[in-house]
Amino acid sequence: MQKYIVDFAPGLHGHFLEYVLNRYIFGIGSDTDSVFHSSGSAHGINTDLTYQANKQVHRGHFSAFGHQYLPETEKVVFIKHDPRLDFVLLTNIYYRCHPNAVNQSDFNSKEIEQMQESMMFVGSDAELKNNWYSKLMERHFELTEKVPATDLPVLHFDFGTFFSLDSFLEEINRTAHFLEHTFQFDSSLVDLWHEFVRRNQGLALSREGELLFTQICQGTRAPILNDWKLHAFLNYKISKTFDLHDDLKLFGLDPYPESTRQVHGIIMEHVINFDKRW
Repeated sequence: MQKYIVDFAPGLHGHFLEYVLNRYIFGIGSDTDSVFHSSGSAHGINTDLTYQANKQVHRGHFSAFGHQYLPETEKVVFIKHDPRLDFVLLTNIYYRCHPNAVNQSDFNSKEIEQMQESMMFVGSDAELKNNWYSKLMERHFELTEKVPATDLPVLHFDFGTFFSLDSFLEEINRTAHFLEHTFQFDSSLVDLWHEFVRRNQGLALSREGELLFTQICQGTRAPILNDWKLHAFLNYKISKTFDLHDDLKLFGLDPYPESTRQVHGIIMEHVINFDKRW
């Protein structure tokens, strides 16, 4: 039996895409109560043995970890990361990726977060903030840069399309053409996509960060949540936009500013005095 592969780096929603392609191109659904774990991942499909036995599309971290494709593989759908969504990816890895979570009906989300933090070898929120800031600034996303080394036909599925319904449906239709099958759309896919987005921590935190950054630039007053992940994102945006990398109120170990007005003032002081440093 011919097989199709979803090839993806960790955190790029390959489980979700595998299920969508099986369900809405090949008509192979799942009888699980939910394809989603409480963490938001679509690992729930892995415990549905009937689905697993009948699926036509198989997912795996083939290119990222140098694994060989299945012998029967005829075509590959490769999820291509968008660097503009690094923060979405990093956040979703933090909340979802754990080696023991993949084949469970559900998994303790706190255990995932604790494992992710332990891998950063730092303790305080300020240190965690600076760890993520470095990852974003230096782009520690090497696994996403590994592409399929194969002569098989490969479709590059745009990671960014996951987060826009019209773009996602167009990309699924394009994938159906690539696999030489029909996109079997029905409205349940819209409901599934809305559930996927509702559970997507990375997208939610990125949107919150973008709004706060806009308010910072405008000089309007809004509270900043006490969340080191959000602080890392704001510092990343500030550094990329204003060449500000060393203010102790933002990058030090003290508590992060609580208001967008405070951050606006730090930026304006930096802009006004920048040339006086030299």
